[in-house]
Amino acid sequence: INGVSVVDPSKIQKNFDPPYVVITRFVDGQQTIRMDTDIKIPAGHDRIEFYYTGLSYSAPGKIRFKFRLEGYDKNWIDAGFRRTAVYTNLPPGPYRFHVIAANASGTWNTEGASLHFEQMPFFYQTWWFVVLCLSGVLIATFGAYRYNVRQLIAREQQLAALVQMRTRKLEEEKERTESALQMAENA
Repeated sequence: INGVSVVDPSKIQKNFDPPYVVITRFVDGQQTIRMDTDIKIPAGHDRIEFYYTGLSYSAPGKIRFKFRLEGYDKNWIDAGFRRTAVYTNLPPGPYRFHVIAANASGTWNTEGASLHFEQMPFFYQTWWFVVLCLSGVLIATFGAYRYNVRQLIAREQQLAALVQMRTRKLEEEKERTESALQMAENA
């Protein structure tokens, strides 16, 4: 306590053992999800949290982290010393959360830890719903076309009947006029 301490920086050994990385918890909104099953997040759950840590006996507080959500993030996100990752409003689909860590000496555990899960879609985000809607639009368009064609055919028939009736009336009028002229000539 009352003495002198000497530190020789050349004698300080670097830690070349990468930290062991573990995902400790996976939280969907307020509910912790078991990570030993096939994970399917129901539609409408818009907040997902990952808790992770790195195990190292030498300076555990100086472990740095990077994470990436494959299928969403293009690049690694440098989390620094933070041990949580939060994602909100993920689109439906399969994902893989991957976290890596480096010890205080800068030795990275590039294998890290990962967790696979799937964000389930709402019914209106599924392929069958899109196909059903497109089919409905096509059927409605075809039905409107057929209705329009029937209306045109009915109108054509009405006009044909009208032309026939007026032609008959004109022929009758012509015959009456011709008979009246013939009577006038004979008289």
